[in-house]
Amino acid sequence: MAASPLLDITLPKPIVIPTLHLTCLYTCMLGIDYVLLRYQNRLAISKQMLQLGMTVTHGLVPLAIVSPFQPSNVAFAAVPWFIASYSAYLPTERFSLKEWIKALYGTIVDHSPLANKSTSNATLGLWKSFRGITKLTILYFGIEPLLPTMPDDMLRYKWLSSESLKDTFLFGLKAYLVLGIVDVTTGLAQAMTGWRMVDMFDSPLLSTRYVYI
Repeated sequence: MAASPLLDITLPKPIVIPTLHLTCLYTCMLGIDYVLLRYQNRLAISKQMLQLGMTVTHGLVPLAIVSPFQPSNVAFAAVPWFIASYSAYLPTERFSLKEWIKALYGTIVDHSPLANKSTSNATLGLWKSFRGITKLTILYFGIEPLLPTMPDDMLRYKWLSSESLKDTFLFGLKAYLVLGIVDVTTGLAQAMTGWRMVDMFDSPLLSTRYVYI
């Protein structure tokens, strides 16, 4: 017999806007973050309160406003939060806009030596993008059809039942494959700039790394 969920709360549906519009929104938010951190000594609130406000804002916006493209929602939830939190611990008040961007970009540039020096960074970037596209293809054509149409029903499964274990595994695999969008974007950036990007699962993008250029 299916168990009742411990909490049965209906959350309001998020506002859905085009991906391009959401990109512009987050770009403006990050620009405001930079200005606030750059001139934080002139604000009437403490640095800790400013950091708390930025954390809450970047935590709530992805819940309230989303795009129709699911992989981009994962990126919008993680990347702006990472940039804001990392910027808060940088000496942003001493950075020009160019220096701030270079410091952020340095966190995802791989400075380790190449094992195979005969292959250019641009070619490796294209391969990385192809790998990301492969992950997204497997997600949409292989995993999505196997997922339950009503995910809320998972809350009624018995602990360690076959349905619970199967769907939990599939949703975990979906979360991994959705991050293929990171491979696509970093691969394209690597192909265009010639700078080798860190692989997310070799050195997670959200880990704390202080790299100054």
